[in-house]
Amino acid sequence: MLGVNMEIDNKTFDDIKVDYKKVQNEKFGASFSDKSHCSAELKEICVALTTAQAEMGIPILKGKACNVLEDFDSIVKASRVALIKNGLVVTQLILRNDDGYKILRTVLLHKSGQWISAYDSFSDPDWEERDPLQYLTFLRMQSYVLIVGLVIIN
Repeated sequence: MLGVNMEIDNKTFDDIKVDYKKVQNEKFGASFSDKSHCSAELKEICVALTTAQAEMGIPILKGKACNVLEDFDSIVKASRVALIKNGLVVTQLILRNDDGYKILRTVLLHKSGQWISAYDSFSDPDWEERDPLQYLTFLRMQSYVLIVGLVIIN
């Protein structure tokens, strides 16, 4: 694997600390009891993701609501091989917070056991009455792109 020594503001990944409780409270309020957003160690997953990002293609999206499924397929095809080659996989789960609202949890997993997750709330209260498949696919696509750091052309 390609060795990468990355620094952000003169700090290595081992030095980076985030106030996850503050982030969690700002995004979901105090009523979301799962406060875990990443594994304790991140160095290996960050190196693998950096390498995978360099190998990913850049999908061109159609950008129309009726093409959400096609766009998501293009995004996965542009990134999947690079992710797997570098020991990474993405999984997505629908959870409920303590108030019963649905939340999409997207988790980037590395073969080392390290992981990073992101949460996205179902902000449209009427999404199930409209087109639930389109809305869910859009949320999944958005979260997937953000967690793997994929560049797209719209």
